[in-house]
Amino acid sequence: MMKNIIMSYWEQKPLKSILILAIFIRVMAAIFSSGYAMHDDHFLIIESSSSWASGYDYNNWLPSSQIARGIENPVPAGHSLLYPGVHYLFFEFTEFIGLKDPKIQMFLVRLAHAFLSLLVVLISFKITERLSSSRTAKIVGLCIALGWAFPFYGVRNLTEMVCIPFFLFGIWQIVKVDMKDEWKAFIFAGILFGAAFSVRLQLAVFYLLFGVCMLVLKKWKGSMGLIIGFVIGAFLTQGLIDYFIWGVPFAELLEYVSYNSGDAMYDYGGAWQWYKYIVVLSFFSFPILGTFWLFGATQQFKKLFWLTIPLLGYTIFHTMYPNQQERFIFSVLPIFMIVGIIGWESFRLNSKFWTKKNKLWNGISKVAWGANIIMLIGAATYATKQAKVNSAYFFYEQGLTEKVELLHEDSFGDEAWYNGDATMFPRFYAGNWDLKSRYINNKKEREEWEVNNKNAEYVLLHGVKNLDKRINYFENIFPNMEIITTMESSGVDKLLHWLNPKNRNSQVVIIKTNLVLNE
Repeated sequence: MMKNIIMSYWEQKPLKSILILAIFIRVMAAIFSSGYAMHDDHFLIIESSSSWASGYDYNNWLPSSQIARGIENPVPAGHSLLYPGVHYLFFEFTEFIGLKDPKIQMFLVRLAHAFLSLLVVLISFKITERLSSSRTAKIVGLCIALGWAFPFYGVRNLTEMVCIPFFLFGIWQIVKVDMKDEWKAFIFAGILFGAAFSVRLQLAVFYLLFGVCMLVLKKWKGSMGLIIGFVIGAFLTQGLIDYFIWGVPFAELLEYVSYNSGDAMYDYGGAWQWYKYIVVLSFFSFPILGTFWLFGATQQFKKLFWLTIPLLGYTIFHTMYPNQQERFIFSVLPIFMIVGIIGWESFRLNSKFWTKKNKLWNGISKVAWGANIIMLIGAATYATKQAKVNSAYFFYEQGLTEKVELLHEDSFGDEAWYNGDATMFPRFYAGNWDLKSRYINNKKEREEWEVNNKNAEYVLLHGVKNLDKRINYFENIFPNMEIITTMESSGVDKLLHWLNPKNRNSQVVIIKTNLVLNE
């Protein structure tokens, strides 16, 4: 009976059904998937903006902070300040109403992002429905709503994800008027493109190729409208902000271009992998099925070239760029899924082989959905970096608001070249910007600390490697020390570490030294 009711509702209101599923899993992720996924989504967004609201400048991005540090000629850091600025306003508001608990603040941030990411589901459905059919739109909407990666990354502070609703909404403005060459739709689309660009600067590559495609289609008014709208959108969301802070419009953008045009582009480059983003597109969109969508995207190269060429160009750009990280391509995942699913479904339904192999395709789909559901539940409940988050939150719970000296250590490896994982303490969760951290990750740094200064009010031992040996070492230096607590990493963090030891999100032992040194 219940199954019939659900199926009837699905047939009558597929979009609402998809959105209900999408919001359920995203709210679930906002509640349970706490912490931060990577360095940038926390330290470049949360630490910077929350420190501004508390009268500090964590990253020293602002000219006043640089002047205070003795820098006569402050320079921009090359980061768009729009997205951190929005968070700054949020943290100012929470300070005003007396909401200071960092974990509650971050829950509200994740919840806001969960609702923002709903727009990706909605707009992707609408675009697909207009370009293809209601049937294909259901597939796209359902896969984006419940694709394992979207809820987890959708509630993070990743610029690669946050920009998607804006530039996707811009594409919808053009699609919904059937790409008629008119000013209004294209100007509005350009404004949205400009706003998304101010969040994720690399989208300029996609926009450039998209504009060229519009010229190929002889959308003369539309092309001009895109340019005008883009300039307006970018100026309102970035140019004015930079002018207010630096006295020069687009100061951060100019610094970003200058920095990344030089040798600095190689600073974070690892082993170059030509296939990296092919794997990312197919796996992060949907397990197993994403591989078929890769083929489907090639089938739409002519019909939807104004989407496939910008998608291909954006992918090639990041493939050729020395710094390759999986998340860099996330911004175009919905575009890939739209053209890939449209192409694959069109091919499959017209293929003599696949029309005779419905059972095979149904079997593949069931296996893919089974794998996806397992990964979806795991990702949506994955509390990331919990040991680091909770070790910082410990100091908030202790009510420590004054200056505190912390020592972070992971230096007793078995190899002479060992370099530990005592890195980047998330001070936001401590609620105290006067916490001062020193990091010891190898023997040389430990010896320098021994010679120069053995003071520390708290020692945080990161990881489990040679833990007893490290505890004995600090007992000899701080005879009256006491082990306060151990912050365990989440089950998924432990699993990821077991699968790949480079994922060192391990436990943190917190020691109070009581400031009595062994002379």
